[in-house]
Amino acid sequence: MNWLDYVLIFIIILNFYNGCKYGLLRQVAGLLGLFIALYAALYWSGDLKMYLQEYIKLQEVVTVLSSNGEASLWLTEVIFNIAAFLIIFIVLSLIFGLIARKLSLFNKIPLVGPLNALLGGILGAFKGILLVFLIAALISLVETGFWMKAIEASAIISLSRHYMPLLFGLIFDFVVGRLGKLV
Repeated sequence: MNWLDYVLIFIIILNFYNGCKYGLLRQVAGLLGLFIALYAALYWSGDLKMYLQEYIKLQEVVTVLSSNGEASLWLTEVIFNIAAFLIIFIVLSLIFGLIARKLSLFNKIPLVGPLNALLGGILGAFKGILLVFLIAALISLVETGFWMKAIEASAIISLSRHYMPLLFGLIFDFVVGRLGKLV
């Protein structure tokens, strides 16, 4: 184990602590809100983009800055797509975050509270493990000597390389299976 392992373990412990603090209901509501915000942003960003294009005349500004007409059209489309997606995603994330925050009150109920906190901690640790796997994948893309030495000496990175494809395959199959039933 090296310093990188300790950092990654700290991330998992911090997520476990936050999960216990917020409870299962808030964690699930937060995750559900994140997925709903992501889906809604993907689904409605095209409609909002059309509305933004109608009222914000960005094309003229980009055309003045760029000498290439095609590039300015493309850049304008990209800016409007990103802006529409972010507006919907951020607004819905904030709304669901406020709703989820209210669910922390369940941790104060005598019998339900401790169970809610424990299950929230387990879900938080799972989220921490997913975050560690994501960090491990991103760090593996950086091929400097410093990071390569840290990666080679890391026990957690070697475990994540083994289990990451399996875990993400299971998550993908679960999500696709559930979405298939909804459609």
